[in-house]
Amino acid sequence: MSAALLSSVPWWALLIGGVVWLLAYICRQLVLLLLTSKALDKAESEHIPAIMAVLHPGRTSTSPENDTPAKPR
Repeated sequence: MSAALLSSVPWWALLIGGVVWLLAYICRQLVLLLLTSKALDKAESEHIPAIMAVLHPGRTSTSPENDTPAKPR
């Protein structure tokens, strides 16, 4: 935001906006964690590396049975 827009906004509105943004971010992360947990619980063992590759792109598995490198972004 530009300084001109922020100068007309009261400090308490910026504080409330920041807290609301932080709570929304935390809730989003919790929902993603819940959905990931459910997906990993229901997944068959050969699908787990693919799920983890989506969650953490660029990381490779330390498991010896998964020797395929991660796809670059």
